[in-house]
Amino acid sequence: MDLLQFAEHMPDAIRRRAVRRTFQPGEALIRKGDPVTHVYLLLAGATRVSNEFESGQRYTFAQIDAPDILGDLEVLSHQECYAATNEALTECTVYVLGARTFYAWMRADNAFAIRIAELLATKMY
Repeated sequence: MDLLQFAEHMPDAIRRRAVRRTFQPGEALIRKGDPVTHVYLLLAGATRVSNEFESGQRYTFAQIDAPDILGDLEVLSHQECYAATNEALTECTVYVLGARTFYAWMRADNAFAIRIAELLATKMY
């Protein structure tokens, strides 16, 4: 099952706490250094992942296309701040989930938790 199917079948208790949001091109979903508080389930669109340096230079190292999840690595590894900036390249539609809500969904849905583990393994490989 892909992430869009999981989003469609999201448990009601999780859906009530999820916020559907749209980001326009150029808008940051996540900014490097901001406190880790949310996970973003990217339903539509594409984002650019980049890292800014004190010199002002920006290095773009990835593009993420829907469906995917953003901020999962930071939340699951208990990081204090996001490691990179994630900016909309196209109009992006996301579900914004608080870290606790994300954990609750993983505890409630074994298949979802396994899919997240697979996605993280793919990112890390």
